[in-house]
Amino acid sequence: MKTSLELYARYSSALRIKAFPPHVLTPNLYSYYSTHHHPKLTLEPFHSSIKQYFKFYDKVLHHTHISSLLDSNFFTQTRKDYLKPLAIVGPSGVGKSTLITKMIENFQSNFEFSVSSTTRKPRNGETHGVEYYFLTREEFMEQVKKGEFVEWAEVHGNFYGTSKKAIENIQKKGKICIMDIDVQGVKTISKSGLQINSIFVQPKSTEQLVQRLRSRGKDSEEAIAIRAKNADSEMTFAASNQHLFRKFLVNDDINIASDELQDCILQLYQHIDIQNLVPSA
Repeated sequence: MKTSLELYARYSSALRIKAFPPHVLTPNLYSYYSTHHHPKLTLEPFHSSIKQYFKFYDKVLHHTHISSLLDSNFFTQTRKDYLKPLAIVGPSGVGKSTLITKMIENFQSNFEFSVSSTTRKPRNGETHGVEYYFLTREEFMEQVKKGEFVEWAEVHGNFYGTSKKAIENIQKKGKICIMDIDVQGVKTISKSGLQINSIFVQPKSTEQLVQRLRSRGKDSEEAIAIRAKNADSEMTFAASNQHLFRKFLVNDDINIASDELQDCILQLYQHIDIQNLVPSA
């Protein structure tokens, strides 16, 4: 017969794969609950069924007198917070895609990128369904009419949107949806009622952003000028609507910005703090 601590260690590992909070089940709570409320409780249901996990979670919440057995973080986040989408917001060319890629690499069992839809033409090396779902304007507007987007906007002459289904499909996997959107998207989502965590990424200066855009070699000088103007507008909006964002990051150095973003994520989603995930041997 395995001890509660051994079961807890195995159970927490299983929860990491499913992106669920390890502090839900402490060794003491496992021992208490299995003894007093469910003597036949085994580890397998938690490995095989997310529904079983939530049933357990709900039962625990009804036993308020055993709250002292729970870690202090247990009540700091509600269940809906665990999978609240994360939006990385900022001007074009500020480095959002690079930061998102790094975060998915660091938290690959917890996050999945939401593939947006767009009417712009694919660039060299881009694949339909990977970077974007490339749609015609007619196809895009048809989805708008059907209410399939949680947010959509026209940016630089093209439509971009995030579908409700894309977010739901990621959450069904027990993962957190991470999105790359602009301030228009944040404004739309804030009015829709969907709760998200938004982090605004900005350049050190507009001049630095222009240099980055030129170094990419993908845009004409006219297009770069438009993007720079839009960037100024976005940063002005963000500064005037700070309540919409959980944090502001200045991407002057990608490694420093990446570390700051990772720290912010661990604060927003306390259940994925890998340092406290599995008890040390």
